[in-house]
Amino acid sequence: MESAGFDRAVDPKIVDGIHHEAAKLLPRLADMKPANSWTGLRPATEIGPVIGRFGETNIWTAYGHFRNGILLAPDTAHCIAEDIDR
Repeated sequence: MESAGFDRAVDPKIVDGIHHEAAKLLPRLADMKPANSWTGLRPATEIGPVIGRFGETNIWTAYGHFRNGILLAPDTAHCIAEDIDR
């Protein structure tokens, strides 16, 4: 992880390092080349995730989970669903 702002450039050295470490766990990967690579942005806020209705609109937001988005997705969905159902 690095703080790179909005730079989504892929560093080939990092990709090679990840591939090398993965091949230690699964030796069959050593002779394979990654089909593609990408970077992902992990937006965060100073206060943690922002979940809920945007003002009095019919828009609900759920952002700022940083790297825990995939872990918090079920609870976030539950919160949004409950809020919409009110």
